[in-house]
Amino acid sequence: VPGPGCAGGGLPPPTPEEPMGQVSQTGQIKINDFLFDPEGADDGKEFIKLYNEGERAVDLANWSIQTRSGTSGSVSKKNFESGMTIQPKGYFLIWLGPNDQANMVWASGSLNNASGTIYLVRDKKVIESDSDPDVEDKVFYEKKKEAVSAEPPPGAFLKNLYWYKDPNSDVRFID
Repeated sequence: VPGPGCAGGGLPPPTPEEPMGQVSQTGQIKINDFLFDPEGADDGKEFIKLYNEGERAVDLANWSIQTRSGTSGSVSKKNFESGMTIQPKGYFLIWLGPNDQANMVWASGSLNNASGTIYLVRDKKVIESDSDPDVEDKVFYEKKKEAVSAEPPPGAFLKNLYWYKDPNSDVRFID
């Protein structure tokens, strides 16, 4: 069941001044966060979460989510379906594998465990480059290998890397 601010019914009809689905080129739908290479098997644990920074709902029916493995791999794509919307200041959860609580399931989708790029595209066509004009948002991620001493300090442990977006930059950092 989608959470508040996610896809679903009950949207007011668009007004002529603000047609639903029209998004400014500055981008109001963002890739908010995602999980790649979770501990253990990846099946059914990876996700991508979108956020609508705008003041109105956006119809995603003609959009797609796309991923590229590594820096030069092929692009995989999942189209959003008719009726899928993201509410203002709301989230939209895409699960890569089975999940009853996601707004959209991409059963065959997966994120490369080493590095890749996630694209939110205002079209259903496969993008040709990172600079495709229909790319609403994109995130490059890379798993960093850190040196680990043979004897870690007391209380130290390894944890999954968490990636986030600096609001002033397209560069993602490791926490």
